[in-house]
Amino acid sequence: MASEQVYKTLRSIFRIFSMQSKEIQKELGLTSAQLIILKEVQKNPILTTTQIAKSIGISQSTATLILDKLADKGMIERNRDSVDKRKWFITLTPKAASVLERAPLPLHNEFKNRYSQLPQWQQAQILYVLELVLSMFNKEVDDSLPIISIDDKIE
Repeated sequence: MASEQVYKTLRSIFRIFSMQSKEIQKELGLTSAQLIILKEVQKNPILTTTQIAKSIGISQSTATLILDKLADKGMIERNRDSVDKRKWFITLTPKAASVLERAPLPLHNEFKNRYSQLPQWQQAQILYVLELVLSMFNKEVDDSLPIISIDDKIE
């Protein structure tokens, strides 16, 4: 039955993301969510918790929990703003910089590269079909959410 093949293919896609998440955890001792935040801070080293949360599409409370774990691991430092004492800026530690040098590229980077090489009509077709599949689950999904594996846990 064709629907079984579609479901099997979707599971294969989820498994790929899950395997990368487990690989990151094993190699770096980080969850994919933690790695995404570290990479975001690396791109812009003067960010607040609120800015990080908005840029990767998670709640501020979730960002705070992940940042707490990163601070416990010695990956980030929080520095209070000299003007607005309510603001804290997040910076990477040398330990985080070292980990980021060893970090694998996220799967979505490879996907973006390959997807952009497809003709426009194929890109549109893929998007249409994926949106159609998503609608079959009858769930509302926030488009701003980052791609984070279902295996990621806030520890």
